Amino acid sequence: ALPLRAGESHPVLTLVSMLAARRGPFSAEMMATELGVSPALLTPTLEKLESDGVLISGSLRPDSADRQWCDREIWRRLRRITLARLRKKVQPVESADYARFLGRHQRVFEKRRGIDGLEATLRQLEGVGLPWSVWVDDVLPTRVADFETSMLDTLCGSGSWLWRGLGRLGARDVRVAFYRAEKFALLTSDPSAEPPKSDSPADRVLNALREKGAMFAAELGGLGTPQEIESAWFELARAGWVRNDTGGPLLRMRAGRARSRRRVVRSADGRWSAFRDVGPNDATHVRLAWSDALLDRYGLLGRDTVATESVPGGFQALYELLREMEDQGFVRRGTFVRDMTGIQFASTGSVDALRDSREGPEVYSLAALDPAQPYGSVLPWPDPMGAVQPRWVAGATMVLVRGRAALYIASNRR
Repeated sequence: ALPLRAGESHPVLTLVSMLAARRGPFSAEMMATELGVSPALLTPTLEKLESDGVLISGSLRPDSADRQWCDREIWRRLRRITLARLRKKVQPVESADYARFLGRHQRVFEKRRGIDGLEATLRQLEGVGLPWSVWVDDVLPTRVADFETSMLDTLCGSGSWLWRGLGRLGARDVRVAFYRAEKFALLTSDPSAEPPKSDSPADRVLNALREKGAMFAAELGGLGTPQEIESAWFELARAGWVRNDTGGPLLRMRAGRARSRRRVVRSADGRWSAFRDVGPNDATHVRLAWSDALLDRYGLLGRDTVATESVPGGFQALYELLREMEDQGFVRRGTFVRDMTGIQFASTGSVDALRDSREGPEVYSLAALDPAQPYGSVLPWPDPMGAVQPRWVAGATMVLVRGRAALYIASNRR
């Protein structure tokens, strides 16, 4: 028996840490019995070792929910052995299985409804840059049964959500992403487009917004003609310099009406405001935000998944963080989808859901650019696909049969 008394902490700390380094998880009662002391007397010593980083504690044994303790390095070794065994047990699924999983995971087969349904959908697709036409004609109606563009005005007008232009697409479309206000700085970056020319209408409009804050278009009448001001809005919005708290300007950009000389600037489109410079963010917070977003969107991610998104630093930037998340039990590492190249990380719930036997529709179609349509992005196009070479572009459609890419319809309907 070891006579432990208050004030005799150093010998006890040394002895307990040595014993812990030679065994797996243990309870305070087990260690106290071995030392011949009271568990109540030993617990402060264990907590001191935990605060020093020598031990960890928690429900460490699968057969017990009680608090156990373990040497930190021993626990890491045990975790690595367990994870290696789990990886060997995983049998990768086929591409069609993953496509069906994505349809279920992103609620393509079981649509949501209402503003709450739209917000849940946007959360899962947060930060995805898609043509505005694809958002409102395909992606959102596919997931929200009663979708109307006015619902986007409601969310953006509340200040909880905002949209950002990511570049012009042809004469009548613009690439757009949606963000929660609190996630915006972590999931976006400063515009890559050149700033407007000095003293141009766009430059004057941008400077006025930066100086005075959010404004209606009609409040800037002294900076140019109505047509010049409206063209400036669209130039700045497409490039990601400014935003509006409604979706009206996006509708007009798509219709190509910004070039109309007869149209006067209206305030009904809501207020315009300039995006502040994102500036430097904590790299770990950015990587964690992107990892969470991608896992929520796709269920699993690998090099090809990250390559489809605007992740700073790409897959390599997320890799070490994902390894740490694996050590902590938040994700699993392995080969989960046969035709997806490289190492893959999956959320723990997705590993089982990939093998779920529930079927979606026998035949369904998705826009080629839909995040729930993996062919041509995270999975290779099937070979052969016929005379028309498939492309991952706006206006194209993919028809899937039991998750297998069966028919590609080009934007010209070939």
